Order: sequence, then structure tokens, then C-alpha cells
Amino acid sequence: MTEMVDRLLLFSKLQVEPYTHAPVEIRQLLTGILDTYRLSFEQQGLSVQFEDLLPPEGGMVMADEAKLASVFHNLLTNAMKYTADETIRVRAERRVGVFHFEITNAVGPSARSPVDWDHVWEPFYVMESSRSKLYSGTGLGLSIVRTILEKHHAIYGVRPDADEVTFYFSLPFMDHHSDPEIVRS
Repeated sequence: MTEMVDRLLLFSKLQVEPYTHAPVEIRQLLTGILDTYRLSFEQQGLSVQFEDLLPPEGGMVMADEAKLASVFHNLLTNAMKYTADETIRVRAERRVGVFHFEITNAVGPSARSPVDWDHVWEPFYVMESSRSKLYSGTGLGLSIVRTILEKHHAIYGVRPDADEVTFYFSLPFMDHHSDPEIVRS
């Protein structure tokens, strides 16, 4: 119950509090978060395949770093809870001026219904195909992701295929000529 109340408070706060956008080195943020999850994934018998297609210099995005980190945390946790096999694929790349992130995991038979995918961004929606009810969540993780990404004006979505699902988002890279001042929204 405490987790549910905490998540509800966070969800409400994310919708109204100001976001502080500053330059964030995206590869550094993502690899740091992936490193913090390695032990959790190993304990679950899972592996993460990280395909880093970012340019050698990485890249900067304007973002609220703590909130963007929360997006990565929620998507990784979601994949860990709902994967139907042992491998989760993460991909980061530069696409025509944007940072593009994807996370893909296998889905079980109950997650293949098209109706399910229409609701994943809604608060309290929990897929029935969680690997274990012990790891099932509050149904707020993807709503939190949606709220944060919308506040960042990101392009985001979900792409279900026959046996897997991919969550993705894109944020513009900072132009090398951009002024790196902090922006509040």
C-alpha cells in the first residue's frame, strides 16, 4: 500500500511541478543506469543486450536529468517484470538530429491481444502477463513515463509485434551552437 501511495504522489507531482532542463550527456546517463540494473537482472536470470549506436562523442540533450533517469528506470523495470524470456534488448542511436532509445522484450500469450496495448499508458493498468505477481507493479510506471516524456516534448510510443514489444522515445540532440543555459518548463 505504501508503494502505491508513493507512486500516486510522484505521478501527481510530475504533472504539476516545474521541470529544470539542462544539458545531459545521454550515453553517460543511460550506461550509468544500465550498470545499476546489472545485478537485478542477473538475480532474475535475465540478460541485457545493449546496442550502443551513438557517435563516439555521445551527445547532449536538454532534459531534466532526474526525470529522464526515471523514464529509463521505469522502462527497464517494466521489461524485467514482463519479459517472457531471458533477454532484454536496449538500443540507443542517433537518428537525424535526435537521440532514439528502444527497449524490447518478449511477451507471453496473454500480452499479444491488441486491446491490451491501447491501455498501457493509462494509470493503474497492469498487464496480466507479469513474470511473477511478486514483481507486478502498481500500474503507474508507464503513466509516469508518458507524463515525463510529454513534458520533454518527446516522441514516444509502443510497438507490439507477434512475440515481443518495443517501447521507444526520441529527444532532440542539442545543436553544437545551442546556448546551454538552464530552461524551466
